Amino acid sequence: MHKIEDNNGQIVASDVQKGLRSIDAAITDNLTLTNSILQVSEASALPVSTSQGLLRSTTAALNGFVEGREQMARTIKQLSKIQAESNLRTVSFGCPNGIHQVTGSAIEDQANADLADS
Repeated sequence: MHKIEDNNGQIVASDVQKGLRSIDAAITDNLTLTNSILQVSEASALPVSTSQGLLRSTTAALNGFVEGREQMARTIKQLSKIQAESNLRTVSFGCPNGIHQVTGSAIEDQANADLADS
């Protein structure tokens, strides 16, 4: 069994939540930028060839953010499994949006099921 101090678990949980908020903000900002590029391109009557490179690069950046978000979700699953195998298995640190909160032995069951789905 892993021995993890409660305050250390809280630090990691808080950092995970901040990280997800940052990724979501980056996705939102990227979508806003993409929308602005489209609107300005149309309003300025820019040729498609002029704006295409911008759209390609903003879309590539968006895909990178979405991939990073997926990797963060996998990290959360792994952290849940570690918590389930520790003295903190019954401690609730709160869950990032979209990740279901479970306690007690259900943590281990959920973490194992989530990892099997990965």
